[in-house]
Amino acid sequence: MTGFPPGQVIGAIHAADAVALQAQSDVTTAYNNLASQPCAADFTGQNLGGMTLIPGVYCYASSTFLTGILTLNGQGNPNAVFIFKSGSTLITAPNSSVVMINNVNACNVFWQVGSSATLDVNTGFIGNILALTSISLNSGARLVGRALARNGAVTMDSNVVDASCAVAATPTATATNTPTPVTPVATIVIPPVGPGTPVPTAVIPPVGPGTPVPTAIIPPVGPGTPIPTAVIPPVGPGTPVATETPTPEATRRNPSVITLKSFTAVTTTGVTWVRWETGQEIDTFGFVIYRSEIPDLTDALLMTQDIITSKGINGYGASYAYRDTTVVSDHLYYYWLKEVEITGRVTSYGPAATLDVALPAAVGFKLFMPVLLQS
Repeated sequence: MTGFPPGQVIGAIHAADAVALQAQSDVTTAYNNLASQPCAADFTGQNLGGMTLIPGVYCYASSTFLTGILTLNGQGNPNAVFIFKSGSTLITAPNSSVVMINNVNACNVFWQVGSSATLDVNTGFIGNILALTSISLNSGARLVGRALARNGAVTMDSNVVDASCAVAATPTATATNTPTPVTPVATIVIPPVGPGTPVPTAVIPPVGPGTPVPTAIIPPVGPGTPIPTAVIPPVGPGTPVATETPTPEATRRNPSVITLKSFTAVTTTGVTWVRWETGQEIDTFGFVIYRSEIPDLTDALLMTQDIITSKGINGYGASYAYRDTTVVSDHLYYYWLKEVEITGRVTSYGPAATLDVALPAAVGFKLFMPVLLQS
C-alpha cells in the first residue's frame, strides 16, 4: 500500500496480519453472496442516469453505466437494500451522482462488479463497491460507502471516502432543519500476498448466508499506483455555476446562518435565468434544478443532467446561476432547487415563478436569528 501519508486515514491500517487475512476471506464471501441474489429487474443496455429506483436487485448482463443522476428511494425504510449486479464493468461519466431519499442507508447499497469499476472525475457515488478486479476513483470523485477490490488495486486521486453509513432522512419543511456534519471512520486492510500474486486490497464486512449486511470499510491503494490524497478541491461542472462570493463574518449585515438566502427565476427573450445565493453551506455536494408549468414539484422535470457542484468554502455561501434556453417568453414556469449533500440527503427549495403570481408556501428556506452589529 502506498500514498498514506500524504493520504489521511481516520482509523487503523492493517497490512499482512490476521485482520487482513480475515478481510480477504470476507470480501470473497460478500462478493459471492451478492452474485447469488436473484434479479428483480434486468437493466442490460439501460443507463442508470435519470432513474429513480426503489429497493431491489437490479442486474446487468454486461457493463453498467451511469451518466447524470441516479436517485435511490428508500420509501421510509432505513433497512431497505439495493443491489446492482454487473456482469462486467461499472463506469460513471464525469459529474455523475447517486443520491438517496426517504431513509436510504448508504451501507445497504451494494455494487457487485464482474471486472473493474471506474468512478470518473467529480462523481458523487453511494454504496459498497465489490469488484472482482480493480477499482479506480478518478480526480475529485467522492464515495459514501466502501471500495473493495478482490484481486487488484483500489486507486485514488484526490478523493474523499466516507464509510460512516450515512442515512438520508425524509426531507421535511422546517425552519431549523440544518444539515449535520458526518464524521468518517475508516479502516484500511491489505492482505499479505506472495511473489507474483496480484495485490488484493480490501476491507470487509463479515457476511453470512442470506441477506448481505457488511460493516467494514476501505480505500487502500496497491503498489505502483499514483499517490492519493484525502482532500478534494471544489470543482464545478462548467457552464451552470457562477462565482463564489464569501464575505468576512465581521462585516456581514445578513442573518448569521442561512441555508438559502435567495432563489429567483427571471425570463427574458427565450431565456430564463435561475439564480440562487446561499449564506452558508455545510456538507453540500451540489444542486439540481427542476421545472414545471404548474406549482407542483411531483409534476416537475429534471433540467440539469449534471449536478451543479457546490462552491461554498469554509462554511461560507456562494452565488449561482443556471440558464434555461428551453422556454417560451411570457409563459409561466415554476422552478425548484434541490440541494444534494455528500451523504446523499436531498432537500428541496422553492418554487420560484417566472411571472408575478401567488406562490404556495416555500419549502426549505431555513433562517436563524440575525446578528446585530453596532456601527
